[in-house]
Amino acid sequence: MIDANAATAGLTYRFVAPSRADTPRLARDWMAMVLRAARWQGPVEPARLCTSEVVTNAYRHTDTAEIAVEAALTDGCLTVYVYDSAPERWPAVGRGLLDSGGRGLALVAAYADDWSVVTAGGAGKAVWFRFGSGTGAPAVGPGHPPPALEPVRPVPPR
Repeated sequence: MIDANAATAGLTYRFVAPSRADTPRLARDWMAMVLRAARWQGPVEPARLCTSEVVTNAYRHTDTAEIAVEAALTDGCLTVYVYDSAPERWPAVGRGLLDSGGRGLALVAAYADDWSVVTAGGAGKAVWFRFGSGTGAPAVGPGHPPPALEPVRPVPPR
């Protein structure tokens, strides 16, 4: 028998793609592939949905050239970070019932055990969410930036 927590302890995966209309689908499929390959026993479909929603927000609401996703599996916990290079564009939560969009972060809040938005140095921000009962909130926030990926490239000046 495989101990799922031992199989996923300390694994980190990274995905970087251009900010394009198909990037949310690619990120969603990548997340499912990573979680299945790591034999993670947590909720794969909600993790796919949350990844897709946050990557869609980065694509639709920022001018970032690239979107980066990091999936960290530790202590039976999945923490996903989605990075963009637009620190000045913070996502809004909740919209009216008749609005055609704006429900992505509400879905993340409903499915994930915890989530937040933090600055990623001066180069952008990260929206993170977590599934699982790990040993507490990830060390992010003021004085504790998210895990370092290479900086996401900003859009060249026009």
